[in-house]
Amino acid sequence: MVLYADTITLLDRTQLYRTPKTGTDGVPNGDLKPWRVRLELVNTGEDGVDNSGVLTLRVDDKKTFIKTGPLFMEESAKKKYLIEAYITQTIGGTSVKGKVFMFQIGTPQITVDRQSGGMITIQLQEIQRRTQETLSSRELRFLTPAQALDARLLDFNRFQGLDDESSGNKQVRIFTKANRLPENPELEYVPQSPVTIKSHFDKMFKDLTESQATGGSMTDFYYDYDPDTTVGSGFGGLGGKPLVTYITADAIGRVDSGCVIDPLSAEAVDSEEQQDTNTDFFKFRNHVIARGAPTSGSLPVEHAKFASNWLHSKVRPLWASDNEVEDRKGNEFAYLRGDTVIRKFTCPYYMSNEEFLIYNRTIPTVKLIRCFQAQNDILRSTNTGNDGEPENNQTDWKEDLLLYPEWDKTGHYTAGDIIYYNVGAGSNIVYRFYRCHEDIYDWSLNRYRYSKDTNGGNGSFPKASQGASLTSTKHLAGVLREDNSNVHGNTYTGFLTPPDSGLNAGWLPLDNQGVGGDNVPDHVVSTEDYGTSFEGFKGFSPWTADVFDWEANMAATPKNNITSSYMPFGASAGHKTFDSAATATTNRYVGLVPDWNITKDVYDKQDIFNDFENISMKVVTRIDNDPPTDDKEIYHGQRIMVGTSGNGLFDGHDNQLAQYFYNSESPVSGSKWMFSRSPIDGDTFQNLEDGRVYQWNADLSTPAWDTHWKIKRTVVADKKNVQYGSAAMPFHIVKDVYKTRGFEGTPNSAIEFRFAWDQGSGSKHRSEADTNGLRNNTMQLYGSINTNKESIACRLNSRGVWIAFWFPFPRTAHSENGTVNIGDQYGGNGDSPIPKSGFTTLNTYNNTTDRTQSAVGWNNGEDSEDMGKISGLSFRIKIGIYAQNVDWSNDDYFTELSNHYLVVGEANIPMTFWCVDMFDRIWTSKFTVRKNGYWDEKTIQFGDMSSKNLHIPRFDELLHFGIRPLGFSNFALPQREYTGVAFDWRFVKGWGIQMDSSYDKENGYYHGGFDYWIDTASQFGEQIKQTLWNAGAAYHNHTGNGGKNSTYINARFPVAYAIHNQATIALDDLHFDKELVVNSDDDTVKNARTETMIAGNVSDYITLKSLAKSARARLSFYPQYWHMRAIGDVRLRVGKSFRVKGDRMPNMTDMDSVTVYAAGTTYNEGDKVSYTDGYVYQSLKDGQSGNTPNAASSEDVYWENVNKLACSEVRHLIDSEGFHMTVQGCRKFILTGEA
Repeated sequence: MVLYADTITLLDRTQLYRTPKTGTDGVPNGDLKPWRVRLELVNTGEDGVDNSGVLTLRVDDKKTFIKTGPLFMEESAKKKYLIEAYITQTIGGTSVKGKVFMFQIGTPQITVDRQSGGMITIQLQEIQRRTQETLSSRELRFLTPAQALDARLLDFNRFQGLDDESSGNKQVRIFTKANRLPENPELEYVPQSPVTIKSHFDKMFKDLTESQATGGSMTDFYYDYDPDTTVGSGFGGLGGKPLVTYITADAIGRVDSGCVIDPLSAEAVDSEEQQDTNTDFFKFRNHVIARGAPTSGSLPVEHAKFASNWLHSKVRPLWASDNEVEDRKGNEFAYLRGDTVIRKFTCPYYMSNEEFLIYNRTIPTVKLIRCFQAQNDILRSTNTGNDGEPENNQTDWKEDLLLYPEWDKTGHYTAGDIIYYNVGAGSNIVYRFYRCHEDIYDWSLNRYRYSKDTNGGNGSFPKASQGASLTSTKHLAGVLREDNSNVHGNTYTGFLTPPDSGLNAGWLPLDNQGVGGDNVPDHVVSTEDYGTSFEGFKGFSPWTADVFDWEANMAATPKNNITSSYMPFGASAGHKTFDSAATATTNRYVGLVPDWNITKDVYDKQDIFNDFENISMKVVTRIDNDPPTDDKEIYHGQRIMVGTSGNGLFDGHDNQLAQYFYNSESPVSGSKWMFSRSPIDGDTFQNLEDGRVYQWNADLSTPAWDTHWKIKRTVVADKKNVQYGSAAMPFHIVKDVYKTRGFEGTPNSAIEFRFAWDQGSGSKHRSEADTNGLRNNTMQLYGSINTNKESIACRLNSRGVWIAFWFPFPRTAHSENGTVNIGDQYGGNGDSPIPKSGFTTLNTYNNTTDRTQSAVGWNNGEDSEDMGKISGLSFRIKIGIYAQNVDWSNDDYFTELSNHYLVVGEANIPMTFWCVDMFDRIWTSKFTVRKNGYWDEKTIQFGDMSSKNLHIPRFDELLHFGIRPLGFSNFALPQREYTGVAFDWRFVKGWGIQMDSSYDKENGYYHGGFDYWIDTASQFGEQIKQTLWNAGAAYHNHTGNGGKNSTYINARFPVAYAIHNQATIALDDLHFDKELVVNSDDDTVKNARTETMIAGNVSDYITLKSLAKSARARLSFYPQYWHMRAIGDVRLRVGKSFRVKGDRMPNMTDMDSVTVYAAGTTYNEGDKVSYTDGYVYQSLKDGQSGNTPNAASSEDVYWENVNKLACSEVRHLIDSEGFHMTVQGCRKFILTGEA
């Protein structure tokens, strides 16, 4: 016989401590059991539902509860009463007390019938129902789940207000009894609006699902409450406070209730009466795409990842040798798997070692921060001493986040910068940290290309005889001293000397081998740990990380032929005074950058349905007789001008423009080259390969494309089309490109373009350039070619700053920094991945493909995180306008840093952002940079929701392009625009940034900045009263060009203009703003069954990634629900596990595919065995043997009991039939396949 007893006590809610309600409005001892007809206690873990109960009381002859005693129907009853209820039971000879419920009065109802008489039925709710009536919208950032639970409990208690113990209505309070939620990772909990504490709890626990890496059941979590009722507990021995309750948060099923439901049980307790089981295969998912805040993502995604990692790293605790933590089973450890820590190392101050002693300075002491994540549960015994420190214990710790970049052979460094470098060899990986000993500015694209040019350079970096002294080249590998001795004793590479080459390389090692007592240990990676214990630096701006990507995006890049390419080159024109030809530097350039006049949409068509008809003002990749053979060059919108003798698919289309059309529906049969009409007199196009403008000349004996504008003369007759200051030309000459320190101090995260403005600040330099009537715009060039002078005069073309970005990026392949194919950064269209989309342009809707242009879409691993609608382009920008008081070497800028300074007074510099679509429409947006030489943060609203700012180049107003008429006359015929003229945000082909001051404000033509500079410089001159300076400018204007007075205003210096010699534009943190999207899986999922998760309030990448993985873990196990009715067992409650036996359930011991366990047998994942305890177990690992299924060491590691369930809800019922319970249990299948 099963012995059980229920206890139902009426309590006085107005009392601070537990007090039974007696007297006229109570019952003797507060005991309601004499009136109890039926009691139902519901313990549930379902979302949105609290523990509840139903109490039915008999109304006796005294009309108790109606006329006398506690009147539950009165409106004051809720404030006066609480009902405490629990059941005790004798099990195995021991009295066991079940869960105690503390109820508030819910909905009382009186019923009367002839058979049962009068009864009052009260719907009860536990007091924690108050969590459904308490709001919080506090943003919790970077808290662990355990911390977040405590924070929400604090929100609840604050919301309730202060207790007034004299008041008749005390406040509900909730405290923690046991919080076994995970202690990692740190996540964001940011509600979009005020929501209830109950909702916060439910979402928090729903998002907490964990799963094992391979096999096994997932770990879910639950929470439940226990009121403070124990007499003599914690409050001065006076007993519990009934309005205080304690929350328990734990892993579901961690605690075994001891309950076994068995239809054949010898004891009545737990005997099964009824059972049904269902498995929901439709809910199975093995892949989740989570979509977060609409503007918190980035393309490339590295920005969002780095920002998230950086913020999370700031809340990591310091590693401690005495740290203690318990796992969910109560075992003590130093750290648990997934815990994160930081280590701090002091790098002492030192004096820099500059070439000129005057620039030596004290480099201050800094803390070097290293970040680690525990890969295992770490015992306290192994967490002490040197071997226990994370940097030395690579078995248990991974260096998972680096805040310092790897050394870059093309970088610029400032004394004090910190980097790391692999000083090992082969499989012996040794990462060492270094600190820059002195400023290192030796490398730039200009220098590199010249040094590699065996035509005019000498195959090594220029020695002093070529104007570059050891002062600025000592850090380059293989550079010769002035005495021809080798600096580093190694072969010249054109790049910086590695930091492990000694102090001459400019670096101090921080591994106790350097000076000043540095003590930063190396990270030594053993062969078996390679790639697992060290996560290299992953920057936030990969699109500005490689100089050669940007070189590949320019036009007319000379590469290794800088002395005889498309760019002007002066053998000895760089030295301003010409005092000594032996020390004069060469004057050289690295390419051309286009402006917003690079192309134009033309609507004056003969056939309005033929988008490929026109030629004029198109921009092409190159001129070629043969179609491309490399798949990477064959993409939608690719343009090539067919030469004079087309071959293959170009045969019969000589001198026509070929544009590739990719048919995404029929890529093989439908994709093809489309061709323009034949050119007519005046048609023009721009060629990116050589940076020239071509125009069809029908007056020639054989009509042909004539070079109509270029930047360099090759024959004397070129003077008709070399117009440096031409308003119509779309290209601008670039002096140099190099990396520079980023906006927040990271070495080499930014890219910088440099432009030379001056024709000379010394009289000799300018007079040499002006000899024979050289002047701006009309360009009466020398009668014979003078490369030195023309290499200076061409700077009239570069008075401003420009930068341009083409899709695909990079536009052409390069191999100087490893093999980089077309579009490797964005728009790749090669053989991998398969299938490819065929498009390389940017689609701001961004819901079809990722940066690799894979057609796989949302199931492409981490690459899928590139997707999500784009709303803006963000970047950090720095404009530098510089002056030189002495310029001895205008090419080797970095040797003359002491003579350069930022121009004072330049502020709010006006800029234009432009982008071009595949149909040659130009869209623009204006912005200003607030301060000269300082970083500014900008976001351009980018996409279909942005303003309609189309720029229409007004070449038609020029009537003639140079000396020839244009081949078109009308750009905008409204009657032809049946679909309207709008920028197509689905096919963005490129974008650029330029300085407004260089352009005519009315028409948008380049004019060398004259109007802007004369206005600004005049104001500046008035402010600082530099009369001598302005007098000097006047002297140059009237007498500086060989003693003759200039009659051409465009050749004259405006007042105060003489100070502007060079200008730079730098970009950092370049990325598109987009919807935050994460993929639950880093690789493609086979047989993917995908769920979309909307979390629009989540702006943190790590948080959203964690939510996606949790959702996938929950969805990827087939849920199996068991509903059972059995004899009551008070041990069973929410969150605890129980077992079932019998022959009417899944996974019986004698079912097919279940074998008897044998100790010597090897089992694989998914194998099922029966064991002597009467249960079925399933293997969690492949190739395991000798692990006893029911051993504690095997549970959830090698074997899982598939007859073990977790209680998700239990209803304990006492009525006239006795004590019964209805149980809902849940089990998750072990996933063994991907079907």
